[in-house]
Amino acid sequence: MSVFDSGRCVGCGDDEAGLVKRVNGWFCDACEAWEREVENLDLDEWDENRRQRLAEAQEY
Repeated sequence: MSVFDSGRCVGCGDDEAGLVKRVNGWFCDACEAWEREVENLDLDEWDENRRQRLAEAQEY
């Protein structure tokens, strides 16, 4: 039996009752929310913000 069919969260291994079955396995509520956040992440904006923080840190 693979981890995808085990009835445990693929992200954290939790076996809580509220698991959601997705194409790539079972996910608990917290990992499901994290997956949605990552899917909606704008990598260009994130990288620009990171560059700005690094530039500001170099000023001090």
